[in-house]
Amino acid sequence: MIKRLDAFAPKTLEDNSVNLSSCREFLAIERDNLDACLVEQPEVYYRVAQAFSIAVAERDAVKLDLEEARAELDIQFRKQAAEAEEKMTEASLQQKLRVAPKMQKLERDFLQVKAIADDWQALKESFQQRSFMLRELVALQISQRYDEGAAGGAQSSHARLAGATKDRTDALRRERRQREGV
Repeated sequence: MIKRLDAFAPKTLEDNSVNLSSCREFLAIERDNLDACLVEQPEVYYRVAQAFSIAVAERDAVKLDLEEARAELDIQFRKQAAEAEEKMTEASLQQKLRVAPKMQKLERDFLQVKAIADDWQALKESFQQRSFMLRELVALQISQRYDEGAAGGAQSSHARLAGATKDRTDALRRERRQREGV
């Protein structure tokens, strides 16, 4: 799992791009390797949340461009109608705005960035669910191991499990610190 996280990490500070497909790979939970899943969850969730906020900012910027263009064209069309001494209804103005090439392009751009932002939102929510599921799986695993050890000394089995989990988590943290140079 840690190798997967390394492959996901940007190589330089400038390379901070994250794509949906690389993030989706992290959604799967390896039941036999919950320690690694627990260690990587916060980092991957942070990157997904960050990518989501960037996608939302891009969507909002395109929406603002769309609204500004609509206002500019509205003024332009009204001015043209006034200069030509034509009467323009709101319905005809709206129709002109809909068919204006600039508006059509901005509408398509908006729909595209909105779809991307929606995908990131869905992925972010999936990672929130993954977090809850990890918690439940760890509790389930602990209870199963506790039940297995009940016949032969439940406390010693629980202590061994807790010790093994702590040792594995510490080892993963040490590896991560070494990679990051901390």
